[in-house]
Amino acid sequence: MTSLFAILLSLSMLGIPCQIVTLSVSAYWNGSGAPPYQGLTASGVQTGPQTCACGPRYPFGTVFIVDGVVYVCQDRGSAITDGHLDLWMTSEEAAIKWGRQTLAAIVVTEEER
Repeated sequence: MTSLFAILLSLSMLGIPCQIVTLSVSAYWNGSGAPPYQGLTASGVQTGPQTCACGPRYPFGTVFIVDGVVYVCQDRGSAITDGHLDLWMTSEEAAIKWGRQTLAAIVVTEEER
């Protein structure tokens, strides 16, 4: 938790508006969807490292810092609510290993945009 506050303080000192939020964080992977939609996010970009799905409260492009890793919201999901973040993983095994966790995360707020 100390490093989370250090990141928050650093961003604030740089004038980047952000806040700490507690989220239910799960993981997903591309699965076996039919091309050309497999790996295509709701925002139109391909999934990849540091891609996440978030609730409709956060616009595409919203930045989240989870466990010291920066993720960018590029996707939506019918089960993804405002208090839930879904991180993209490279494989089904990695997504299952991540599971679901309740974590504090930093969200860069809309005022920066």
